[in-house]
Amino acid sequence: MRPYLRRTLLTVLLLVLAFLAFCLPPHPTTITRTAGDDTSITTVQDHGYQFFEWIGVVLLALALWIWRGILKLTTVGPLSGPLLEQQTPDELERAARESNVEQQAAENFADAAAQMERHRFERARSYVLDYLSKHHAMYAFYLAHEIGVSRATADILLDSLVAEGLVRRDGFPRRTLYTLASSLENRAIDYVRDKFIRPRYRLLSERRFVRVGKAHELDALLECEERTFVIEVRFVRYGSPTAQIKAGVRQLGKVASEFVGRALGGYLVLVLQDPEYYNAAKKQVESMTLDADKLPIIAIVVTKDEIDGAASA
Repeated sequence: MRPYLRRTLLTVLLLVLAFLAFCLPPHPTTITRTAGDDTSITTVQDHGYQFFEWIGVVLLALALWIWRGILKLTTVGPLSGPLLEQQTPDELERAARESNVEQQAAENFADAAAQMERHRFERARSYVLDYLSKHHAMYAFYLAHEIGVSRATADILLDSLVAEGLVRRDGFPRRTLYTLASSLENRAIDYVRDKFIRPRYRLLSERRFVRVGKAHELDALLECEERTFVIEVRFVRYGSPTAQIKAGVRQLGKVASEFVGRALGGYLVLVLQDPEYYNAAKKQVESMTLDADKLPIIAIVVTKDEIDGAASA
C-alpha cells in the first residue's frame, strides 16, 4: 500500500462527514407571535443544527490532526504531537544504506587526516627553511630529533626541498649536509664558479662543505679536466680584510697539503657586507702576494650587491 493512501482515504471520509454535518441538518427557524398591539414574541427552533455544527468542526480538526506530522504542527494546542520522533531500527538501517553514511565518514576521515599530514609537512618545511636562514647547515638526524619524526621521514622532507632547488645536499651519503641554496655563502661560490671557472674549464664534479683529510674543512671543491679548484669564502663585515685574508690563506694551504700530485688552483672570496670598504679592500688585496704552500691563490673582493646582481642575471 502506498505510504499515504490510508491516511488520504480517512481524511476524505472525515471531510465528507463534516460536509454532511454542516449541510444535512435543517437550519434554525424563527417563529414570531403577537401577544398584543405592541408586543411580539420571537422563538428560534434549533432542530439540533448547532450540535451537528460542532460535530463538523470536530471532524475537520481530526482531518487536520491526521496530517500533523507532515504539516509540522507540533505546537498548536490540541494538534500538538511529539517533539522528537525516534527512528525505528529498520528506518535507521534503511536511511544509512541510502545515504551511504559509513563510506562518507571514512572518506571525510581520510581527507581530514591527509590535510593534517599536509599541514604538519608544510610546517616542518617552513621550520627547515627558517632554521637554515639563521644557521650555516643542518643534518637529517638533527631535524628528526627536533620535529619528532623518524630519520627516514626527515630524509624525505629534506629531499623534497632539494628537489625544489631550495636546499643543497652535499657529502651524500656518509656525511650529508644540507644548506640553504640561496644562502650568501652558496651564492658566493656560484659567483666564482660561473664567472671564473666555467668559462675556461669543463666542470666534472662539484662538492661543497667537504672534509679533506681528517681535520680540514673546505667550502667548495670543483674538479675540472685540467685542474682542481678549492674555494674558501670569508665574510668581511667592516674595516680591513687582513684578518680574514690570513685565515683564508692558512685554511687553503692546509687543504692543499692533502692533494699530492694534482694540479690545484685556489680562490679566496672576500664578501664585503658594507660596500663602503670595497675600494680600500680591493687595493689592499691587489698589493699582496698570497703564499699557501705552492698553491696559486686568486683573491676576489666582491660585495653582496654584486652577488645578488649576478644571481638574478
